[in-house]
Order: sequence, then structure tokens, then C-alpha cells
Amino acid sequence: MKTFEYRLFTNKQQHALLMHCLRESRLIYNEMLEVTKQHYEEKGTFPSKYDLTALFKGRGGEHVPATTVQMLADRLSKSLNRFLARKALAVKVGFPRFKKGNQWHSIQLRQYGKDVSVHEDQNHLIVPAKLGKALKIKWN
Repeated sequence: MKTFEYRLFTNKQQHALLMHCLRESRLIYNEMLEVTKQHYEEKGTFPSKYDLTALFKGRGGEHVPATTVQMLADRLSKSLNRFLARKALAVKVGFPRFKKGNQWHSIQLRQYGKDVSVHEDQNHLIVPAKLGKALKIKWN
């Protein structure tokens, strides 16, 4: 898997859309964690990332793309797997925590070419309309 990081140069409207997406994605992650805790207390197992994706399908609303919601479920699932692996090694480890605003700094997008792509001019990143359509970028 390849990961790309871009420096974005946004206008005020695009900045507001990105910040709103960031805030909403953190809230969705915290809701997923709450559901996971309740499921663990009731049944003793964690829901899979597919179960979480199905439960939170359409929860992104007008600010969070559907693929980002899927990536949140994947992010939480990986966190739970790391928790269980460290617990199995008898390492002192805490359960994944709820995230505060200052602990959430990224939005994950996937499906390069479908959701995210670089424009022909190499100066703009094409993203879902919920995030501002074309964001000016600087290559690193």
C-alpha cells in the first residue's frame, strides 16, 4: 500500500469543509468505540470492521465521505487487534481511548483514482465534493 502526504493550500470555504469533516469523523470514531465497548461487555467479543461499517453506513452525512467512515472502522479494528496482541503478550496495555479534538489530526481517504487523484496540472488534488473538490497542493 502506498501512502501519500500532501501539503494543502485551501481557501476559507475548503478549510471549513475539511475541519468539519475532521470533527465529524472524530465523533463517528468515538461512537464506534462506544458501540464496540457495549458489544464487548454484552458478548465478550469485538465486532469486526465489516460489522462496524454496516452499522455506521450512511452516518457520514453531508460532511464525511463514505470511504472515510469505512477507514474509521478499519482504524478502530486495527487498534483493537493491537490491544489484544499486546494483552496476549502480558504487556500492560490500556483499552483504546475516546479521542479529544486535539488528538485527531488526519482524514483518511482511499481508492486513488476514484475518490482521490492528482489533477493533470499536478497542482491540485481532486477529492470528494464534501471536502472541497479541488485542493491546491505542493509536492514534497
